[in-house]
Amino acid sequence: MDKLREVQLLMAQSEGFTSEQLALLENDEFNFEQAEQVRLGIKQKLPFEKVLQYAKPRFSIEQMELIRRGYLNGWNPEEVGLYSRPEYSLPQMFPIFTTQLTLNAEAQSIAHIAEVTGGAGDEVNAEITRLQTASGIMVESINWDTTWLNSTNKTIQLRTPFTVTLTKKVEIPVINPAMGESGPVTVTLHASASGISEVYYKP
Repeated sequence: MDKLREVQLLMAQSEGFTSEQLALLENDEFNFEQAEQVRLGIKQKLPFEKVLQYAKPRFSIEQMELIRRGYLNGWNPEEVGLYSRPEYSLPQMFPIFTTQLTLNAEAQSIAHIAEVTGGAGDEVNAEITRLQTASGIMVESINWDTTWLNSTNKTIQLRTPFTVTLTKKVEIPVINPAMGESGPVTVTLHASASGISEVYYKP
């Protein structure tokens, strides 16, 4: 083990890593930069099973960082699993990474408007139009999971929970057809956000 890795381990010990975490960090198959992605994930309090998802020598430093940042941004295992596929290169995956981040932010913004207006009415539709115009990303569908007070007007009674889910299909150009696939591969991205209505409607 080189001097940089030794310093890295000393830092991890001073940061209170467990013996299991240190053992993962000591893996000789990692170079310094890969091991640093492992150390950062543990230091940033990612659950250990999520660190294990990307702590694999076959991943490049860039892939490891994308997956780590994805978990920090709230991605689910399905979304992270997409970035774990070895047949896709970083340039192929980066547009999906940025699209997913945009969808996540848009879902949060839509949920906030739905909370303060008590439904998925005109204000929410205006916010959806504003967001999609700004980002240039047009989603295939927007689905709501809630108990509507009035399904026609899409009102949500005070303290009623809801979840909004955006769905967007993105194509990945396949650079290496030898992997068994030819032409672009379509990937479906999802972004969800939840909230609770803050508006009371009189009976």
